[in-house]
Amino acid sequence: EFTDLIKEEINVQEVVVVKELPKNKEFVNKEANGLAVALDTTITDELKHQGIVREMIRHINAMRKDAQLTINDTITIYYEIVDKELEGILTHYKAEIKQAVLAADCLKDLPDNVDLKKVLEITGHKVIFGIKKK
Repeated sequence: EFTDLIKEEINVQEVVVVKELPKNKEFVNKEANGLAVALDTTITDELKHQGIVREMIRHINAMRKDAQLTINDTITIYYEIVDKELEGILTHYKAEIKQAVLAADCLKDLPDNVDLKKVLEITGHKVIFGIKKK
């Protein structure tokens, strides 16, 4: 179906076919060659959280690369996050994060014997990730 292709190609959550385009300020409308498109530019909490999760995944995968791990290597992720909202986001999306970075566990508190530790800033808050090969 074309809607699935459109969603994938332009990285949107939903494609809706309508007879008349919305005129709200949250939408950006464009018409060309007899085709009209409107994009909802509202950043919801869910979209914001998904962006933060992608950033966490990107950092952890970079750490895997720095540690010269392969796709056959499973890790344990350790973290220290002071900000309660960020910690809540990590907790809520923990299964998705573990799957994306090939982790068996994702545990709070950082032991001294991690293979690699990185201090990061995500949304202006300090986050410490550690990884250890299983």
